[in-house]
Amino acid sequence: MKALSFKIPKTRDQSLRVQIDKQTYFYDSFHYHPEVQISYIIEGTGTRIIGNSVGRFNSDELYVIGPNIPHIFKSDKIYYEENTHLSHAVSFYFTEDAFGDKFFSLTETREISDLILNSKKILFCSGEEVKSLKKDFINITATKGFEKLRMFFDILHSISRLPNQVQLSKTTYEQRNTEKYGKRINDIFDFVIHNYDKNISLEKAAAKANLSTTAFCRFFKERTRKSFTEFVNEVRVGEACKLLADKDLNISQICYEVGFNNISNFNRKFKEIIGFTPKQYRAAFLSRS
Repeated sequence: MKALSFKIPKTRDQSLRVQIDKQTYFYDSFHYHPEVQISYIIEGTGTRIIGNSVGRFNSDELYVIGPNIPHIFKSDKIYYEENTHLSHAVSFYFTEDAFGDKFFSLTETREISDLILNSKKILFCSGEEVKSLKKDFINITATKGFEKLRMFFDILHSISRLPNQVQLSKTTYEQRNTEKYGKRINDIFDFVIHNYDKNISLEKAAAKANLSTTAFCRFFKERTRKSFTEFVNEVRVGEACKLLADKDLNISQICYEVGFNNISNFNRKFKEIIGFTPKQYRAAFLSRS
């Protein structure tokens, strides 16, 4: 398993990288890098972990991820098992001083500088206003030079004015960037993502991290600001949200499908995390489809 400090490839004197990811599934290792990342998910679904936030990602969603915030967009299993699905995203990568030390301090750039500063708390945007930016994200991939920068700043300005910005973390995320930490947390996350539907004991997770259960609980809480059990429940509830869109599965089936062992606990944890019961969530989802 490679260390997870990730280097964004750049050409010489390039201030902005526009990257197209278009393949069966997205890059599936938990990683971080010093650049701000802004990603538009054009096609794809799966589990996303960004800093200490866990949830689902779907098409037509926008993420602004600050520097050195570890993250992964783990595509659903079907993307690995079949070649009929496509994962497609367009991302911007740039450092906070890419356009000059004081660029984001100028009065004229205040709106977009607020967006960059807020990215340290991880931003998520969705809805019709975000969909209106899809064409811009696609078109910018065909531009070069000044035209690329002009379009980029237009997009940043539009993002800064989106009405439905959601901060995925309530506190600024501080990453402890060590190779040992990166490999260990990646092993744990990978273990949970692939085994959420099974009985995941604390002892098994601690063994994956090569720690005692006491040391593991302390390690996980310090790095993610949540308990291991909370993290597992968030992954399971995220998967349940996807399955609730399937009319053929009843809520009891979904409960056991995602790893909960009784329906009352499933209902309780689902409401704690999502704010609705599974029944209410399904009704709201089906009313929009």
